[in-house]
Parts: sequence; C-alpha cells; structure tokens
Amino acid sequence: MRLFTRDSFLHFLALLAAVAACVILAGCPPTPPSPSTNYRTDYRLVFPVVAAGPASIDGVANETVWASGFHFVMEDGGAFPAAAFDGVADASFLYIHAKVEDANFSDTDVVVIGLNPDNTAGNYRRIHVFPCKPTGSCPANGSGLSPTVEYWTGSFAGTYTWTSVPAAGAGIIAASSTFTDPMDASNKSWEVEVKIPRGAPFNFANTNFFGLFFDVARTDPNVGINGEAVQYTWPPNEFIGSVDENNILTELESGTLMPSAWGNATLSSVFGNGVTISSNDIRTNHPTNDALIRLNDPNIFYGTASNYSSSGGTLVTAHAVSATFKIANFGLPSLGSFANVPVGGNPTAAVDISPTAANVFETGIWNLTAQQKVDYGANLHQCIRVDLSSTDPSTVFVNPSAARNMDFVATSSPFRATAAVATKGYEPRRGERALAFTLRERFVNFDSRFKWTSKIDNATRVADHIYHAEAAPGADHNLVITVEPPSMKIPSESVRIAAGTGGTARPPVKLAVKPDEVLTFIASGAIAIDGQPVTAAGVLLGKRRGDSKLKYGGSALIGAVLGSFDEFKETAFVIGNASTIKVPRGASVLHLKINDDPDQYSKQQGEGYSFQVVRTTVEPWMLTSNPELGRAVRGGDVFVNLGANLPTWVMRGERDTGRFIRIGKSKFRVYQSVGSFGYMVKSIR
Repeated sequence: MRLFTRDSFLHFLALLAAVAACVILAGCPPTPPSPSTNYRTDYRLVFPVVAAGPASIDGVANETVWASGFHFVMEDGGAFPAAAFDGVADASFLYIHAKVEDANFSDTDVVVIGLNPDNTAGNYRRIHVFPCKPTGSCPANGSGLSPTVEYWTGSFAGTYTWTSVPAAGAGIIAASSTFTDPMDASNKSWEVEVKIPRGAPFNFANTNFFGLFFDVARTDPNVGINGEAVQYTWPPNEFIGSVDENNILTELESGTLMPSAWGNATLSSVFGNGVTISSNDIRTNHPTNDALIRLNDPNIFYGTASNYSSSGGTLVTAHAVSATFKIANFGLPSLGSFANVPVGGNPTAAVDISPTAANVFETGIWNLTAQQKVDYGANLHQCIRVDLSSTDPSTVFVNPSAARNMDFVATSSPFRATAAVATKGYEPRRGERALAFTLRERFVNFDSRFKWTSKIDNATRVADHIYHAEAAPGADHNLVITVEPPSMKIPSESVRIAAGTGGTARPPVKLAVKPDEVLTFIASGAIAIDGQPVTAAGVLLGKRRGDSKLKYGGSALIGAVLGSFDEFKETAFVIGNASTIKVPRGASVLHLKINDDPDQYSKQQGEGYSFQVVRTTVEPWMLTSNPELGRAVRGGDVFVNLGANLPTWVMRGERDTGRFIRIGKSKFRVYQSVGSFGYMVKSIR
C-alpha cells in the first residue's frame, strides 16, 4: 500500500524540518487557542493589550488609546451608526465603551455586559450600567457622571443562579456622559465607559477565549402602549425578553440569554484587533454614483477589508479571507431578503491580507438579464452587503459584515424617493397579522438653525421625526419619501484629472488646502485602459491588459485616483470614486494623480475624471455625529466617515419583536434595529 505520493512526502519532510527548526531556535509561534464551544464560535473579538489604558474614566472615549482597540458598529447601513461599542485592555484592566444615539435620557437606559472570565460553569458575571440612574434626569450636556452599576456573580447548570454583589467591591469603575445639540434638542446621545479588573475577583483567562455578551437597551417610555426598548447586541440579533408580557422572565435581572447566544472574546497576544469592513468600504463601478447599479452596462462590486491583526504587539497577516456580496431592495432590508449577487467570483477567492493593509475584493461582471432590468429598473440604488469569512481559525473579525445604504443626491429641493421596508423572515407578534415598525428620521451635518421638512407616505407620524408603519409578512412595504433641505449653500469646486495625470507628460494636479479642512470628493467620468472604461476607483492589476497570469487579489488599483500630502514621496491613499478626508496639520497642498505603471501613462485615453470637491472647516454640528473629525491625522491615515461634511437625512428602522422586557418598574416592548438608509446632499441648486 502506498502511503505517500511524492508531493505529500516532500510536504511531510518540510513539516519535519519546520518542527526541527522550532526546537533548535526556540522560535515556534504560540498555538492559537480555539474558541469555546460554550458560546458562538462564529463571533470572536480581541481586546488588544496596550501599555496603558485610558487616562481617565469619564464617559468620553477621547484618548488615543481607544484607536488601538476594536470598534464594533451595531447598526447596518450608513456612516452614522445609532450605536457602537469599543474595547481595549492593558496589563491590569479591560476597558469597554459604548456610544448610543438617543432622543431622550431615561433611567431605564442600560448597558448589559455578560462575562465568563475562565469558561467555567461557576464563574459567570453580569454587569448592568444605567447611565442616567438613579436620578433619571441626566443633564443635557455633561461628562464624568456617576451611573448606577449593578453587579452579579453566577453559575450555570441549565439555568442561571445569580448573587448580587457590590460593584465597587469588585473593582468595577464606570462613568457616563451626555450630549444634546443646542440647536436641536432631539439630537442627543449618551456614552458609557467601564473599567473591569483582569485579575481578582474576575481572573480572566489570558491565553484563551472567554464568554462575552454585550447589549445596549435604548428606552423610550413615551412611545407605544408599553414604551419601546430598542436593543443593539453583540453577537448581533439577540434579545433579552419574553413573548409573554406577564412572565417574570421579562425582567432584565432574570432574562440573561443562554451561553449559546454569547460570543467568544480573548486577551491572548496570539491575536490582535482583527479584520474589519465598513459601509464606506463598499461600492460599485457606476461612473457617477458608486452606490448605484447599471441596467445596460456591466456591473462590478467592490469591498475593501482592512487588517489590523497583531500578535504579542507585532502586526500579523490575516489568512484565507474571502467576501460574499449580497444585494437587496433599497431601504430597510431584512436579512432574509438579501440574495447573493448572481455573478462569478462570488464568494471571492480567499486571500491573505498583510498587516495594516487593505484588500479590495472584486466580483466578476454582472450583466443584467431582461427580467432583471425590469426588476431593478424602478430603483437603481440597492442595498449592498458584504460578509467576510475565513477558514483559518486564527483570523478574527471585528466587523465581519457591512451594508452600503446611503446615496449622494443633488437637489433643487425637494427630492423624492421610494424605499422598501422588507419583511422576509420576520414573524408577526403573537395574535396579530401585521409586522410593526418604528421609523426615526434624523438630519445630521448641518447648522440646525436651517430647517428641513419631510413627508413620508405609507407611514403614520406619531411624534416629531418618529413614524410607525405596519407591513404584511413576506412582502415589501413601500415608503414614498419627500425631503426638502433648507436654502443653504454647499461650498464646492470642480477639479479635473485628465488621462495620463501622474506620468511624465502630465504631472500630478495640485489642490491648495488648509490644515484641518474636511474634503469630500465625488467623481464622475472615466478613462480608457486597453480600450476598457475605468472609473476613478480603478481596476485590480490582474484585470487589465489581458494578463490572465497575474493574481486577482490585492489592492494594486490601476486607474484609481490617488492623493498625497508629501508629493508621493512616502505616503499615498486612494481617493477613488468617493471619499472624505481631513487635511493634516502643516499641509498646504494635496497632490492628485492616476495610479499606473510609469510606462503606461501615455497609453491612457478618454475624457478623464471630474471631481466635485466639497470643502469645509470642522463645524460644531459635524462633531455631533462624527466625533472622530476632532482627531489629528497624519500620513496616509486621513480618512473620516464618507460625507462627514455633507448635510444628510437618515432614516432608522426598528422592528417590534413581539417580546417584552421589564426594566425596574417599567415594561417595554422589545424592538430590534433593522438598519438605516439615507441621502447625503452634495449640492442644492
């Protein structure tokens, strides 16, 4: 019997050599721990360990150390999530931060943290942080507020047994902060910072995974029969509550989710931070609006995943990452309404992503059939979703999924659109036939002394900026939206990038800038490379010049527009079809060119690219939704949220789950966030 082929025998010898080298050099990498099967193994987070944690716990995560941690977005759709949470660690503590957009401050708002530090049945922990309790009246603006912190130790043997313990005695420190827009009292948010000891009494496993559950409940006692409690969770789409409003399990203290609904987290230095994708990283090859698809021309979809993984403080490669592209009707799609983009190369081939690098995943070409042209013709703007995955157990994701659901509009006011609330996969509340949704609109990134007006047909207005809609199961519920922005001027200018810009015949274009300015670039037009049209987003190297021998992965985007603040000496970044950047301090000129091989610029043809550039300073109302605009940038790290300086209309959706939860003495219906969509106004004619 033949035990080895020649190739397998050589591979076996190579493995023996590698093992011998490890023994001789004592350089074997540590074996990655495996996620615990007590919890969901498909959701894994890393608390990166830094030299020192935040200098103060005051409810505001404004120290630079937070940038070293993970940042999990808890709402799909746009650049301004309604909730997000962050985590980082040092040698002595875990630090957790949550920021939540809220229309009111209530003593029933709560952050729930579930922990099992060493994966043993007798070591469960639960922390509740109430940012506005016990007074129930948070100040309009404040930091360093003292929230109520409740803490339990517990065991699990099919059910939980909990014992209340003083939080201070366990070394738990928490603080909260609040913000209210002085021009728009409905524009509010609150934040919570929590500091948890790694040692006694928690004694976290340092080299293994541990159990974690995180839940933000944003409550509104004034909406609906019982009020609403909208829950944002990690892992996503899990809810505390019961289908019976008279069941004691509806109580927050008694309804902790089973461990099988939790995720895995780790402090192991074998991992670090991880791979992430955001809504800003998703686009199509549409030449003027990369949120749209094309009926009569080929469609290609792109998603850019970034790798911030590290091991023991050393940045490392993320292995075997692939992307699956999905599409659903514009508006608020349910998870069940997404379909895979029907094209080759979806899911994409698995690739390795180098440390601190980004990989642009690309689908094959999708030419719509006659029936698809009819189906998609009424609405070219679709919700595009990208799901990342890996077969390598050492690859960790922070945000494994994201959806692009925002659109640029130019308007002579008002502008109108139709959006769908999808219901596929949702079940009505017990005893009812219809599905109930709450819709909340918000206007961001503009001086609130200017007033917007809006009208939403097929929904009932129940309060300022709040609507209810009832939809039949299994069908889309269409909303007809009319939005009229204020009479305001959006400062913009045009920049032309001709074919061949960046070569010897056409040097890079110079754009005068000022330090700390915010610039949004929106491209139109195309150039021709080897007779094929290419937008400002570029094409991957292996797709051009008929070179089938080149690999299709990577991020060598030929034809893409690049920017640099040092004349391309050391740093460059992809402007692409649309992006928003902040100018570093000390910079006065932004250089722009087309990416290509030096000997190929003269072969570029076509009309070139035309950019609309919206240029603004950082205004106070921008910081409300984009606090990161306040940070200093440098080198190639200049990107901020897409459209961060454009006036924007956002619609958030929440679905009545049919569950109930009791927090303190108040009873609420449990609502699930179903994402957001909206419009970024690039010009008002």
